[in-house]
Amino acid sequence: GGPDPVRTDEDGRYLLRGVQPGATLVVEASAKGLDRTRSEELVLAAGDRREDVDLAFVQAGSLVIAVEGAGGPLIAIMTRRGESAREPRIERLDGASTTVDGLEAGTWEVRVNAIGVGGGGAQRITPEQQQVDVTSGETATVTFTAAE
Repeated sequence: GGPDPVRTDEDGRYLLRGVQPGATLVVEASAKGLDRTRSEELVLAAGDRREDVDLAFVQAGSLVIAVEGAGGPLIAIMTRRGESAREPRIERLDGASTTVDGLEAGTWEVRVNAIGVGGGGAQRITPEQQQVDVTSGETATVTFTAAE
């Protein structure tokens, strides 16, 4: 709940200061190209110190989002199934496809929407939504079709 993320030192160690005694803590870590990871819940009393909160990373997955017949700018909105509390991840597609890196393994729901430019008719993207399984260390592909 601190205002700024804590960065590790060169050995991967970190220090959290000003932790409210009795509060439930979960340490979450992220790194480019790796799956986000989190600790078990921890509760510390006043003056307690823990030195054994180790986190293990696994390689993240990638997803190629392709839109056949794309005629304008698009955005992809991705939500990981079972995690409705998280904000969706939004990526801009400047061409007919884009690769999204750093995705957690699991099933993702992907929706592609056209961005209206200059008052022109928006493209209809089909299907409306697709589910795709992302595996750590691998690249999955999902394809949509754009029509006027």
